[in-house]
Amino acid sequence: MDEDKIESRLFESAKQAATGRNMVFGLDAENDLHVLASQAATEILRLSAKSQNSLEPLIKNGEAVFSALAEEMYTQSAILTANSGGVEMPYRQVYPGILGEATLKKSLKKLCPVWPICLEAYS
Repeated sequence: MDEDKIESRLFESAKQAATGRNMVFGLDAENDLHVLASQAATEILRLSAKSQNSLEPLIKNGEAVFSALAEEMYTQSAILTANSGGVEMPYRQVYPGILGEATLKKSLKKLCPVWPICLEAYS
């Protein structure tokens, strides 16, 4: 399996989790998730080749992690606030139905060093 197919599977796992919560990713968060998924796909292929482990279990683990990341983004969207016209308001009121960059950053801070989304801990 090539890197693009793995990246797609990882991203789709996150997207399905978000859709299950009636949410979509904001443009910046979506772009960042694609980058994370691409980096994770590279890492999965590297680890599989290095350890001669089967690829599919590593991909399944990655899918579970990306799904958990989206779930954490949903949780963070209920906790965070956002500025609207100079007033701090609940994130979901300012960005209804959107899991954006702020939710992604907060989620990564909470989840890292979970492999394969937080690679610097493994280099």
